Amino acid sequence: MALPSAEKLSRPIRKIAPYIPLVVFVTIAALIAGISFQAYRQIETLILQAELKDLGAIADLKVKQISTWKKRLLEKADFYRSGTLLQEEFDLWVQQGAPSDASKQRIQAMLDDIQRLNGYTEISLYDRQGLVRISTTKNLRRNMEDEKLVMDAMRSVKAAMSDIHRSESNADKIVIDLVAPMVANSGNGEQVVGAVKFQIDPRLFLYPLLHEWPTPSPSAETSLVRRDGDAVLFLNEVRHLKGSALSLRVPLAAFTLPAAMAVLGKTSSMDGFDYRGVPVVAEMRRVPGSDWFMVSKVAKAEIFAPITHLKKWSLSLGLVFALLGGILLYIWLKANHARHKFLDEQHAAAVERELLLEHFAYLTRYANDVIFVADESGRIIEANERAMEVYGYTREEILQLHVQDFRDPSEDPAIVKRQMERIMELGELCFETTSRRKDGTQLIVEVSVRCIESQGVRYLQAIIRDITTRKRAEEALAQQKDFMRQVIDTDPSLIFVKDIDGRFLLVNQAMAAIYGKSPEELVGRKGEDFIPDKEESQIYLQADREVIVKRRKVISVSPTSLSGYERWFQTVKTPMVLSDGTVNLLGIASDITERMKAEERLRQSVEEIEDLYNNAPCGYHSLDKDGVFLRVNNTELQWLGYAREELIGKMRIFDLYTPQSRLLFQQTFPRFKETGAVHDLEIEMVRKDGTLITMLLSATAIYDAQSQYLMSRSTIHDITVRKFAEEELRLHSAIVSHMEEGVFLTSVRDGVIVYANPKFEKMFGYEPGALIGKHVSSVNAPTYRDPEITAKMINEVLIRKGSWDGEVLNVKQDGTPFWCHASVSTFEHHHYGTVWVAIHQDITERKLAENRLSESEERFRSMADKAPVMIWMAEAHGTQQDRHCHDCRDYFTQGWHECSLPTLEPLPQENHDCRSFFNQRWHEFTGLSSSDRLQNYNWQYSVHYDDRASCLDSCEAAFLSARPFKIEYRLRRHDGVFRWVQDTGVPRFSEDGNLLGFIGTCVDITEQKMFEEMRTEIEHIGRLNIAGEMASGLAHELSQPLAAAGIYLDGCLNRMAEDDWDREKLQKAVRQAHVQTQRAGNIISHLKEMMRKQGRKCEMMDINSVIKDSVNFLEQDLNRYSIAVIHDFCDLPLTSVNRIEIEQILLNLMKNAIDSMSSQARREMRLATRLINSGTIMTTVSDTGKGIPPDELDNVFNPFQTTKQNGLGLGLGICRSLIENYGGKIWAEQRSDCGMEFNFTLPVEVMYE
Repeated sequence: MALPSAEKLSRPIRKIAPYIPLVVFVTIAALIAGISFQAYRQIETLILQAELKDLGAIADLKVKQISTWKKRLLEKADFYRSGTLLQEEFDLWVQQGAPSDASKQRIQAMLDDIQRLNGYTEISLYDRQGLVRISTTKNLRRNMEDEKLVMDAMRSVKAAMSDIHRSESNADKIVIDLVAPMVANSGNGEQVVGAVKFQIDPRLFLYPLLHEWPTPSPSAETSLVRRDGDAVLFLNEVRHLKGSALSLRVPLAAFTLPAAMAVLGKTSSMDGFDYRGVPVVAEMRRVPGSDWFMVSKVAKAEIFAPITHLKKWSLSLGLVFALLGGILLYIWLKANHARHKFLDEQHAAAVERELLLEHFAYLTRYANDVIFVADESGRIIEANERAMEVYGYTREEILQLHVQDFRDPSEDPAIVKRQMERIMELGELCFETTSRRKDGTQLIVEVSVRCIESQGVRYLQAIIRDITTRKRAEEALAQQKDFMRQVIDTDPSLIFVKDIDGRFLLVNQAMAAIYGKSPEELVGRKGEDFIPDKEESQIYLQADREVIVKRRKVISVSPTSLSGYERWFQTVKTPMVLSDGTVNLLGIASDITERMKAEERLRQSVEEIEDLYNNAPCGYHSLDKDGVFLRVNNTELQWLGYAREELIGKMRIFDLYTPQSRLLFQQTFPRFKETGAVHDLEIEMVRKDGTLITMLLSATAIYDAQSQYLMSRSTIHDITVRKFAEEELRLHSAIVSHMEEGVFLTSVRDGVIVYANPKFEKMFGYEPGALIGKHVSSVNAPTYRDPEITAKMINEVLIRKGSWDGEVLNVKQDGTPFWCHASVSTFEHHHYGTVWVAIHQDITERKLAENRLSESEERFRSMADKAPVMIWMAEAHGTQQDRHCHDCRDYFTQGWHECSLPTLEPLPQENHDCRSFFNQRWHEFTGLSSSDRLQNYNWQYSVHYDDRASCLDSCEAAFLSARPFKIEYRLRRHDGVFRWVQDTGVPRFSEDGNLLGFIGTCVDITEQKMFEEMRTEIEHIGRLNIAGEMASGLAHELSQPLAAAGIYLDGCLNRMAEDDWDREKLQKAVRQAHVQTQRAGNIISHLKEMMRKQGRKCEMMDINSVIKDSVNFLEQDLNRYSIAVIHDFCDLPLTSVNRIEIEQILLNLMKNAIDSMSSQARREMRLATRLINSGTIMTTVSDTGKGIPPDELDNVFNPFQTTKQNGLGLGLGICRSLIENYGGKIWAEQRSDCGMEFNFTLPVEVMYE
């Protein structure tokens, strides 16, 4: 094996050597750049960590400042919660009906002062319903968001603060709402009386706080954000975007934004982008107790400004050195590369020349074509081996020949001369000619001659190819093509070939005739050029392309009108693959117009027969030998409710028969197959939905050549309606024969009875058939008119109207008269002609009952009219006499002049309280006569307008629930004076429990109402008396908390005068003063509730709790007299009472006990509660006082009975009145040792009426 030469080994080394200095230079530069980059990255990290620490400290500081600010606002709001002059003035103003007087002006002035001192933008006062009543801006428009915040604060009884939002009245104004509920302390505990809303401008404190930054910075800022759906909302105006407060939103999905990171829970970011897309470093904090997030950020460009400047200088210096080194290295490499390139080009040229010479010699020697080289005169100077093989000459013989010697001797030499001239002129020439061999044979050749020049001498190089075989094949192909052309032109089918673009490559005469063209005119053109409808032509083109692309055969049938009339063609399209891979389409279309017409005629005939079969008015089906369906028409399918595929070949016909019909089928079908026919066989079939259908079946059998049964041809008719009519006729006959009413038919022609059912004959006492032939008047009893006249009158009505209905007096055969209700109508009878059908019902018992009822009603009316109270009755659903109510409701509730009197219309069934009867006492009271329209329809007109709506509502509820009711309202007397009446109604029910209506009474209670008002006033005087007796004790009670508050406030003033005072201690002292003022306010509120006239509103309360509160109220008197209070309570259920009334009772009893023990040595007051009789609470107040003399014990509860020197004698009388009003009792007992014991009882869950 030969070793590689030294030149080959050194060549790669020479190629690499020039680049070694470049590699060394690049390596050193990269190393320096890498070290510098790592150093700068480390410095940037240290700077980022320090900046994040500073940002975190700033964020924590601002979060703490915001939390403190919010806490102070809430504490300031709590100051107005209770016990303030503003709360008391507003509560009193609302209770007085919110008048526009001096009270409102005082409250307005207070609000203005508070707004001015605290810097609020607006202050509004809301009532307990959440409606704004007073505002410093005089804007009382409703705001649903504000009202919701106010109602939430009042429900929780805590101050509440809204989020930052835009003002509804001014969209450019951004505010925060602070709401404080105002609470009044009373004996019932704390009661919300309203709320005060302070509107705060965040631009005064919050926004300046956010904009502050401890050091000068062009990009640092803090932002306050919160989540808003799928976005983050900026709450303050950012530094670089004006008007962004509550307007700037960024998507929550923008994870690179610090604001989005804060909402998602992250606390720091080194690679974030702010709202401008500027890279920033940020620290995020959540503001406690809110949905706010604090974002403190600064731009990275500002942080890295010093190091960025240093990086720029270092980079510039490095680039300068790198550029200089690169230029020098480039110049050296360029020179070295030019020298090597020149040497390589010289070497490559020499190698190329050597290869070309070798290649030319090889081609010349072994080429498949004849190659000659001749001089300008045409003398052969060189020839290859193939020339000697083809022409049969030796090399020496060929070199002695001229090109003319190889041509056909008969050829004109001038042709050869002209070819030589053209070669010299053009430099090359290609032509076909006939050449001659040495043995004289000829061959057809293709000659390609080129003029070449070497060392200034021109030569002719000729390449000659034998094409004799190809020319002979072309001649044979042309002959075959002419033959095929004649064949396809004589074929009547349409034959064509198309390429993928739809161009005709071949068409026969028949195809050309369709288009009215010659084959030559079609070839090369597209079929779409001859189709007017472009859309249709595109469909054909697309179909042809699918045949070519998918290479599959397609057979289609379609019509065409290209020849002037419609013709149908069946076209077979086949892909035709050529030798070069090209795919064309071969189509052969046959004219099938006549066949299509015949098929259409056959189809129409079949459709007509099929339609006649399927839509016949009767059912058709065919059965095989097993009774399975072979065919069935649509009519039968519709009757049975099945689909054709459910029956054919799957079901046997007797599967659809009822059991009785199936048994009949099993008996007749074998006989049918033998006899070949069956007629009018009645069967019953079951439809798919389970219903029955009655059929009349007729069938014939079809047999094969061997007389074997093939199938049946069956016809069925639906006779269900006919069968039903027959059944109905029999049923009606049975009904008429057995019905409880008497029925008979009378001939219109002569009035003779032609039919009577058994009941009619029995009703009149006749034997069966005895009435037939009698005149209808024979069954009418004589009255003040003759029976014949009665019958004649009825006949006249029947002739005129066709029917008659009424009561008639009839007579039995034995002469007994009796009443009947008769209904008579005209009827056309198939046998008797026009008859009158009369139905008689014996109503003798009903007539007797009606007479008895009439007598009973007369007795009731007489008793009611003599009663001393007003009595009324109302029907359950209203009758023909009481049709008014709901349409009059607006008239009743709006007043006499706001609504016109409604017209008389029938009431709906659910109408209520339409009274149909009033006794004489009611007429005397109201002054309305029994014939007055108001009595029957508008009794509510006499009700006072203010009571009318509540009166109607109570009546409506009672009628709907069918329960007794008791209401009070003012009713106008006959002299125009309104009197209080108590209306009591109870429901009336039938024996089966159905509501018949109501019956009620009205009692004049005007004097009773006046007595109750007097009693209420006396109770109020009693409470004022108790308050007067307790005045001195309350003054002492108030002095303690007020003095304590004064001491605390003096201490605060002294501490504030010092230079260094403790803020926390000062706040604690102010809070203590606030607690004491609240205590004084609670005492005053309790006293105000005692003195105020109270409504009788009952609430579920614990009596033990009321007793304890009452004891606390008398704590000053108990301490002054050193009275020991002993509690002996048991667990009690809640009961419904009025707290002030129970407190009044307890204070009266305890005050009497204190006065009785004031001069005694032993001073004990025992308070006890017990639950007795499983439904009554007993309360005991006992003392160790001097007691009551026995002779005065029975009169102690009488009014104006007192043992005190300055007493009024009303206290115990009021106590008894209040206790009895609850359905309880109160009594006094002398204790065995000393003192008195007062007991009173209260029912559990009493509701005050």
